Amino acid sequence: MKSKLRKKLFALATGLLVGLLGSEVLVRMCLGAPIPERYPQARYVPQARRGFSLVPGDRSYTYHHPVRVNSHGLRGPEIAAKDPHEFRVFLLGDSLTFGHGVAEEDTIGAHLERELGERAPLVGGSYRVINGGHQGFATRQEVDMLHELGEILQPDLVLLLWLWNDVQEKPAPPPAAGFAPPPAIEEPQSAPLTWTLRQVLRKSALLLWLNDLRFDTGFPGPDRIERALDRVGPHLLRFREEIERLGARAAFVVLPDAKGLVIPNPTAPIDARAADIARAHDLDVLLVEDEVRTLIEERGRLPVLAFDGHYDGEGNRAIAAGIARGLLETDLVRTR
Repeated sequence: MKSKLRKKLFALATGLLVGLLGSEVLVRMCLGAPIPERYPQARYVPQARRGFSLVPGDRSYTYHHPVRVNSHGLRGPEIAAKDPHEFRVFLLGDSLTFGHGVAEEDTIGAHLERELGERAPLVGGSYRVINGGHQGFATRQEVDMLHELGEILQPDLVLLLWLWNDVQEKPAPPPAAGFAPPPAIEEPQSAPLTWTLRQVLRKSALLLWLNDLRFDTGFPGPDRIERALDRVGPHLLRFREEIERLGARAAFVVLPDAKGLVIPNPTAPIDARAADIARAHDLDVLLVEDEVRTLIEERGRLPVLAFDGHYDGEGNRAIAAGIARGLLETDLVRTR
């Protein structure tokens, strides 16, 4: 009897293991492999107006890609005084603009700087694109950032990059809410035990997929979307006021949801409404979905990070190409 029981248990365990391994392989084939992470990931400090900010001067990672934060709390190198022959572009946006999950050279800003230099080189001058993208920010906080840094950075052109999830904007937390003082960034840091355990679990594509299903909160309801869109107008009014104060030019860039370009998606009407609101505030609207759709057709899959949803480097390059095309079509990159 015991021998038969052991055989049954062994067969059951073997079948379960084979099933799990098969499921792991299937998920990897369909969705991709997990992206490794390095410690520490991005860190934040309280900020009076925006609620929080990246730690100025910090060095961290987005997944396994190094992130350097300059003294203004922006991703990228230190920003030198503006050269008289420089055409400076300031990007405002959320984690997509920041370049979550990609190397610095694969961010939208880095690709845009190269695209402009290749498509419309300035005789005796150059383009400088500053990455003002910030993880977790929505339109209100992005305009707050422009208010704080606009005069310091002196942009000729400001691009507000919109993604539909800005309608999920939450009130900014009190400056000290939820933020412990960051550890000293000059000293080496070892990963805590919880981090190490998390990395072990993250090696499984199956577990990541199940986790995504567990925390999928669904699409916001129509009432919430309407209330959020009602806030877009006042935000863009402030944006226009800041642009006029700086004497700069501006445009509103609609970033498409990649999935919405291949399957029916409720984000398209939200994007269209936001674009109409921007036009009503005399903002040029740049659409980049043609370039992203072409990339999807060429690759045969979405240009997004596995188990994440942010655009990958090639997706960011397509977005930058669309922005550059739109800027040239609207003459927004002419020097003043």
